[in-house]
Amino acid sequence: MKHTPFILSLKLLLKRPKDSSIKEIFSILSEHGHPALILIFTLPLCFPVQIPGMSTPFGLLCSLMGLQMGFKKPLWLPAWLLRKKVSKKMLDRVVKKIITLSIFLRKFLRHRLPILTKNRAFITFNGILLFILALILSLPIPIPLINLISAIPMICLAIGLLKEDGICVLVGYFLSILCFLFFTWLIHIGFAGIKHLL
Repeated sequence: MKHTPFILSLKLLLKRPKDSSIKEIFSILSEHGHPALILIFTLPLCFPVQIPGMSTPFGLLCSLMGLQMGFKKPLWLPAWLLRKKVSKKMLDRVVKKIITLSIFLRKFLRHRLPILTKNRAFITFNGILLFILALILSLPIPIPLINLISAIPMICLAIGLLKEDGICVLVGYFLSILCFLFFTWLIHIGFAGIKHLL
């Protein structure tokens, strides 16, 4: 069965005349697998101006999809979540950014290091890594642009898996390590501050 090209699927989203439910987005992008949906729900969290509280539901949504991917489970979301609406304005903005990014990355991305995208052990590892990063992303930490620290590695991993480019996945691994080091330092600073106050 022939798959719809990813950019064509994104353009189908742009043609929608009104707000889209997550179910409608899901049905259009589901043939491209978990990475495509993780990408579209992570990229909005990289914008300088965001809707307050968006990181928690989107982060939890991506964490669920990361687990499903890691354990080779089919794409599934609860009915109440599928009914949620995404505004046309925000969806169009995200989709246009992804199309621009996809066109730009065409010259750099290619099938490389298939062990990182096809091997069963690495598929599980990648899914668990996305699950952890998405949980971090979902934390309501009141620090401007802190979402970028976990969202960017997720985007690299999603693009690498979507385009089957192991080098892009490796970049995601490196940025994930930096993310974990930063949040470990943040937790240490937080505990040190509490200890000082007590």
